[in-house]
Amino acid sequence: MKPEIGISENLKKSISLLAEVTLADEMTLYTKTRKFIECFREVLWSCINYFRATIAETEEVIDEVAADPLNWREDRWNDETFSTHPIERISGKLSIA
Repeated sequence: MKPEIGISENLKKSISLLAEVTLADEMTLYTKTRKFIECFREVLWSCINYFRATIAETEEVIDEVAADPLNWREDRWNDETFSTHPIERISGKLSIA
C-alpha cells in the first residue's frame, strides 16, 4: 500500500532529489569543516609552540643582559647586522649627563 498525502509522483521525486542534494551538500560542508578544524588546530599549536620558544629565548636574553650587560653573548650581536654592542648603541642615543 502506497501512502497518499496529496502530492503528485513528479513532485515527490523533485522533493526527494532536492533533499538528496541538500543532504549531500550539508555532509560535504560538515566533512570539510571538520578537516579544516583539524588542520587549523595543528597550525594553532605550531604558532603556540613558536611563541613559547620565542618567549623562552627572550627571557634568556633578558637574564643574560641583566647579569652582565657589557659582556652579553657576543655571538648574538657580533654579526653583519650590528656593528656595535647593543649597550653602546643604546647609550649613544641617550644623553647621559
